[in-house]
Amino acid sequence: MKKDTKFVIGCFAVLYSMALLFVALAWFGVPIGNNNHGLDVVFSRNLVYTTGRVIRFDSFAISRSRTSTPVVEIPVGKTLFRFRGEGMDSHPFTKGDVIPVAYPAGHPERAYIRTFRQMYFGSLLMLLFASPFLALAVWGTIMQVRDRLRS
Repeated sequence: MKKDTKFVIGCFAVLYSMALLFVALAWFGVPIGNNNHGLDVVFSRNLVYTTGRVIRFDSFAISRSRTSTPVVEIPVGKTLFRFRGEGMDSHPFTKGDVIPVAYPAGHPERAYIRTFRQMYFGSLLMLLFASPFLALAVWGTIMQVRDRLRS
């Protein structure tokens, strides 16, 4: 095997690996931080749909921008369970609002607020990050196969 062929295979391996990493993060969620669920939770078969009450917003500043994370209380059996939504600069709800929530049965720690941004934004961002790696890898693979078929 030629030296340049090994280099090309290595480059494709890196590109496909990066694309796969971002797709996995979109599906399973980012493992760092609180309540960063992926699409596996959103498309779970045994979701419990309920409502929760926003009890407060935890605010923090990142450089010049302020971000807040809603803390929501949901009923789980006879107890109340609290979880944090995803942080952002503005929210379509305020303290005291009753909002739609879902979580996999038996796992209220994986609860999420049922708004488009809370459900899909992080996963769509990861898929967006995956797309250039995947596009370059597929394009390069097609070019390599085409060149080998011509010779």
